[in-house]
Amino acid sequence: RTETLEATTALAASFAREPCNGASASAVTPQQRKPTAKAKSAQQPQQFTATASGGSEDDQLIVFNAVNPKKQGSGAYERYEKYKMATTRREAMQLGASQADIKHDLKKGFARSG
Repeated sequence: RTETLEATTALAASFAREPCNGASASAVTPQQRKPTAKAKSAQQPQQFTATASGGSEDDQLIVFNAVNPKKQGSGAYERYEKYKMATTRREAMQLGASQADIKHDLKKGFARSG
């Protein structure tokens, strides 16, 4: 549980520092940025996938953007509001996300997995 909390906290902290829509204040993308010593230490807990029940992909840590990027009034918006606080894929699906929702959110940068 402690490893899961640390990894989730570190993932959430990195998520808060980076724009989720791929935009950045400069022309440098997050992949091009050289990590600082502080960023490297914050990323250490993310180098493993902490699981509570045997290592299933559904137990993979995930952090969703707190601001809903979906079109207001759409079904996707309503689902996102329900699952955006989830910390694992399994939890997101229990809260109403589909595999397609999660895949789309990861691809578009609306979520990050650890």
